[in-house]
Amino acid sequence: MQTAIPSSVSSKLANMGFWCACLVVVSHIFVMPDSDAMTFWARDVLTRVHAIDVPFFFLAAGYFLAGHVMEWRWWEGEVFKRARTLLLPFFLWILLWLVYEQALALGQGMLDGKPPSACVSIAIGALPASFGLNPLGSPALPPLWFVRTLFCLVVLSPLLVAPIKQGYLCGRLWMGMLLAVFGLYVVVFDSPYEALFGVSSFLTVSGIFWFTLGLFLRLHPVSVPLPAWGGAMLLAATLAVEVAVVLVMPPDSMWARLVSFVGGIVLMPAVWAMMPSRAWPRWLTSAAFPIYLMHWFVLFPLAGLLSYPSTFPVYLCFVAAGILLPLAVTCALRRWLPKTACVLFGGR
Repeated sequence: MQTAIPSSVSSKLANMGFWCACLVVVSHIFVMPDSDAMTFWARDVLTRVHAIDVPFFFLAAGYFLAGHVMEWRWWEGEVFKRARTLLLPFFLWILLWLVYEQALALGQGMLDGKPPSACVSIAIGALPASFGLNPLGSPALPPLWFVRTLFCLVVLSPLLVAPIKQGYLCGRLWMGMLLAVFGLYVVVFDSPYEALFGVSSFLTVSGIFWFTLGLFLRLHPVSVPLPAWGGAMLLAATLAVEVAVVLVMPPDSMWARLVSFVGGIVLMPAVWAMMPSRAWPRWLTSAAFPIYLMHWFVLFPLAGLLSYPSTFPVYLCFVAAGILLPLAVTCALRRWLPKTACVLFGGR
């Protein structure tokens, strides 16, 4: 039987999910090297906070799944459900992206006076890799690596949750071991192991750790009495330390990576403490997954038309477009084509 989630925790999970979806959009907006100082520092700070966005999605997924692990034949049911809510949208959105990409190429070619046959190209041999079937490569729609990895983690969830189900102490030892492996991986990020466990692969060290942490926190709740103002101070202090370290040592040095790793861990409870426990409007928070799926459709052609932003107003326009346009499309689909929206967004 599924264990209930407290209403305050449920509200904070929904609110933080929307916030993290917005951070993903921000992280995919690159800026020109000659950008003004305000644009550079705004993106630098937001990119550091962005270290928690996808990890939070993994954590939340593990947290929700852990509510079912005591049920009879829970694994079969969860894998079947995730095939509908993750794999089906995964393949549909990649198909839409391939059509969209060809349409953009066709439109650009026609503007340049080229015949359609010279604009549209479909490499049949590359389709398996485009649909994410290459275990060490990204799908054609890059943000969907997360969806593929999450499904793999659900498939492996009986192995990940087994030590946690043995008790609190065993679960803590298991999480400590995963944290040590995660930290070691970050420190040696330039090693050959990056190809095996980087964001392009079926599994990631970060995803395994955060997903398993979500399982642990659901089965063995841990309360951290950190008020909102304490979270804000912790957030500011962590960002200040990270920026200071980058200014005094190369960002790819071992110590800089270690500080970044610790900062990413600390930022999670800091931002969580700042999240309001009162639920934001459901039409807003339920758009987190659609924004994650659709923002690339907006940012990719926008960067092609306007190039990457070099001034702060243009940067803000990119951010607004990457969030508001997918939000508007989501609301329109749910209002006029609810069944289509349910399929495309995995029932969310």
